[in-house]
Amino acid sequence: MFDSLCAPTRGSRCETGKVIQQSLSTLFALYFITCLCFGLCYNLGAVFYNFFEMRVSMFGKYAVKRILLGVLSYVTIIFVYSVLLNTSLEATIRGQIWEMVQGYMMTEEVKELPEEEFSKARERMTQQLEKQYGLDRLFVVRVLDRTAQALRFDFGETSYQTADGSQKIGDVVWEAAQGTIILFGVSSIICVWIGVFLGKLKAQKNGSHFDKSTSLLTMVFFGTPSWWVGSIMIFIFVYSFRLFPAGNFHSVPVPQDFVPYVLDSMYHMFLPVFTLVMVGFWGTAYIVRNILMGKLHEDYIMSARARGIPERKVMNKHAMRSAAPPIVTMTLLSILTSINGSVPVERVFSWPGLGLLLWKGLKSNDVPLMMGVLCVTTLIYCAGLIFLDLIYGFLDPRINYSGD
Repeated sequence: MFDSLCAPTRGSRCETGKVIQQSLSTLFALYFITCLCFGLCYNLGAVFYNFFEMRVSMFGKYAVKRILLGVLSYVTIIFVYSVLLNTSLEATIRGQIWEMVQGYMMTEEVKELPEEEFSKARERMTQQLEKQYGLDRLFVVRVLDRTAQALRFDFGETSYQTADGSQKIGDVVWEAAQGTIILFGVSSIICVWIGVFLGKLKAQKNGSHFDKSTSLLTMVFFGTPSWWVGSIMIFIFVYSFRLFPAGNFHSVPVPQDFVPYVLDSMYHMFLPVFTLVMVGFWGTAYIVRNILMGKLHEDYIMSARARGIPERKVMNKHAMRSAAPPIVTMTLLSILTSINGSVPVERVFSWPGLGLLLWKGLKSNDVPLMMGVLCVTTLIYCAGLIFLDLIYGFLDPRINYSGD
């Protein structure tokens, strides 16, 4: 009887031993595989690191450093925006909470409460709403949370909407950014092209009547507000001759086919683009003229002329090549500045861009909408500056990225 009772016990002990043995074998195998993978990854990482150190040039290291610095700058700027706009946003939210509490206190069930219970109900409702909107947290935590939301482009919704009816701030800002990029991007490119061409002529004909007259026109147009010129253009070409529309990006209804859509957009863009170009290219021409004037007196320019090289080749292949870095810098900065939009110009022409959207946000005290516009424009500007720093080395080989 004892043997019959002990037999199952010995069998269960054998089964338990087998399970333990299998578990130990599995753990040992996993440990061996983990060590093998770790050693393999470590060796491959060391090989890749050595290869990277040998192959990557100083420009690559500078590019990585510059991109990281640009990202850090963008995050810092967004944090500053969050600090500055957080007070206004929370004041608006507290005003909404006060209105909701007042509406709650005007209900019949709350009016019938005793005076002490009435005050407690008010405090309880206020605390509940403050907790719902996150106002019960520390100021630093609230600012960091809004910074994180801005970096994720999570701005919520607004009272304005896109053409397809979306009220998300990201969609509204993106639609406005397209209008601003198209208008100011096209006008900036035309301004740069005309300005470089005119600046070359002014440098070649330095001191002539052409140079003096265009310099006088530069002083006149460069100090003229573009919104004032736009108002004059609207008065002449819209109300007097009725040749162009007063504003907007498209006609109503919007053309559905591609070719009519493009032609209608160009028709609406002509007057604002013409206004911006007429005011903007004079300053570019004057700056290009001064840059080339400093280059045309260099020794290598004199040597090229002495060798009998035609003046056109001297200007295009020698002077313009050495003057390319500052001209490209000026060009990209003007394009970036214009892409950020101009509130007066977009208001005059009723152009659906970032400037007009920012103005609407200011009028309605829509802080999330203003934050969305500022984040997008700041991102475009930071990315443009990084791109400018990276291409500068290709334009000017004399730049040393090692810092020595």
